[in-house]
Amino acid sequence: MDKGPAQKIASAEAGVVDVRSGAGGQRVKGALVVGGRAGLSQRFSWLPPPGPNSLPLVVLVSKAEEKSEIAETLSRWNIEVVVSNDDATFWRDAQSLHLILGQGEEDTTRLLFAPSPILDRAMSLWEKEAAERWSSGQATLLDLGCGAGRDMAWAARRSTYSQVRWLVTGVDNLEATIRRVRLLASDLRLDQPHSSRIESIVWGQTTAEGSVDVFQGTLPHKTWDIILIVRFLPRSLLRRLNEWTHDGSLLALSHFVHGAGCEYDSPPIPARLQPGEIEELIDKYLSSAQWSIISDQIDHTEDGRPLRSVIARRKAR
Repeated sequence: MDKGPAQKIASAEAGVVDVRSGAGGQRVKGALVVGGRAGLSQRFSWLPPPGPNSLPLVVLVSKAEEKSEIAETLSRWNIEVVVSNDDATFWRDAQSLHLILGQGEEDTTRLLFAPSPILDRAMSLWEKEAAERWSSGQATLLDLGCGAGRDMAWAARRSTYSQVRWLVTGVDNLEATIRRVRLLASDLRLDQPHSSRIESIVWGQTTAEGSVDVFQGTLPHKTWDIILIVRFLPRSLLRRLNEWTHDGSLLALSHFVHGAGCEYDSPPIPARLQPGEIEELIDKYLSSAQWSIISDQIDHTEDGRPLRSVIARRKAR
């Protein structure tokens, strides 16, 4: 017998997007609440990747007449069903499965996106080594070219199953992107003190000389435990990483690679990693005597483009 939408939510086989505005109606635990259709348009990047094979979504609307319009707006995503406040069967099933948020009950929004594969690997490596030195503590992560902040949010949430308290900072050169990251941090309550959190969101730009011009925000630490660079290749910036790291720090770099047996148009060939280039960049800017590659593999984007994903560790002197 096929599962209904409430059963799929309960078994984590579907996510929930609540597009209803106002306080009316019951609330589903873990739902991404977007505050109406206007709020939805600001949060597309927080949904799973578009396409029929991504995580199915149950979308909540106030009135039945809103269903077709919302379904059209989200037509690129894998929509399980659009549910209104008067769909009695869904709400009865949700109640019986304990999916309804109680009055005054705190909720944690489920993340509907996955992190970059290299991020999970790098954080796991750091935590494994940290466990040998402490039973609990904190660590810092700098995401250069953070985009919409998905990796930042996932990293800040990691404390739910990790003993390490992660403090995450992101840098991007687009002001509109920085506004979206701030909205994400606020919606998910990842900007709260005394917890793993998004500590700082910086609007800045890398320069040809290998520095970062900060337009708004501050970099709260002088050195970082992990520096993450995903789908962004600031070749000149690598020369500064020795200043921003300490013994044991990890560089996690994942970028489009040329010559991996896959033809694609974007980014153009000069903007991709070339065969052997990471080793050359480390030797040129960081010194292979100080850094060693400890993980090297090919990942793929949702549309199949190859990424070379390398984790390098700064050696103890």
